[in-house]
Amino acid sequence: MTDAMGLREGSKIEASLKLMRLDANKRKQRRPVRISQDVQIIEIGAHVFVDRDGLYTDIANRLRRHTFHIGNGAVGHESAAESFDVTCSPVLAGFQDHDSKCVHGAHKSDISLMIDYEAMLHEYKGKLPKLGDRVFIAEGAEIVGDVEIGDHSSIWFNCVIRGDVHFIRIGKHTNIQDGSVAHGMLNQYSVIVGDYVTVGHGVMMHGCTIESHCLIGMRATILNNVTIGANSIVGAAALITENTIVPPRSLVIGMPAKVKRQLSDEEVASIDEYAKRYYNYKESYLTAKK
Repeated sequence: MTDAMGLREGSKIEASLKLMRLDANKRKQRRPVRISQDVQIIEIGAHVFVDRDGLYTDIANRLRRHTFHIGNGAVGHESAAESFDVTCSPVLAGFQDHDSKCVHGAHKSDISLMIDYEAMLHEYKGKLPKLGDRVFIAEGAEIVGDVEIGDHSSIWFNCVIRGDVHFIRIGKHTNIQDGSVAHGMLNQYSVIVGDYVTVGHGVMMHGCTIESHCLIGMRATILNNVTIGANSIVGAAALITENTIVPPRSLVIGMPAKVKRQLSDEEVASIDEYAKRYYNYKESYLTAKK
């Protein structure tokens, strides 16, 4: 009786260990894949194996499509030394669905593809987000459809940039901080954010235009057909109602928001300091991920 119980317990332990090994293998297959010098890529059946790390074929296909949409090099933007199409397209071009073959790629810059990062860029109706040089996208952000983001801009944790019902354009050296949302109005209003704009934590931008060199305070709400003139500051928690036109160099506060006064030269100059600060932040994140 004791021996039988021991055998049953042994079988349970072995089954548990088998499940743990399978789970570990699945987690291993989700690790970021690195393409370095003399990488061997082998496709077998429905999977692609890169240096023994698993990469699903559909992900490879999406990466191939990103070749034409990502300007800075790596999907994860950890290394921008070479363009993505130069470094990876020749390798991915060797994939043929259902073929078993080896493709060798030689590249010395050791670019990370960062599959987890690629998953934050969503195709919608044939349109993929387009990213400029050294753009940083923090974990948890979701960017969908017809979105273009300029060089050296950053989208921080848990932002949603939804270019599904209308396009979204974000300029250079602009930072969209944690938890902010950008979304257009169907067939009416896009979202346009200029250069050197700082959008604070938790801002709602819906069908609006924010011109260059603006500072948008935390939790502000900017509604359809609003234009914020260049070199302006919008106060924290301000509610800017539909069709409002804010003149350049304005301080805007309140619920509903009103123009309080014109900004001084010193205040205008201070706006770009926030953008420069966030440039340094995003560079430190990119450097840390190399």
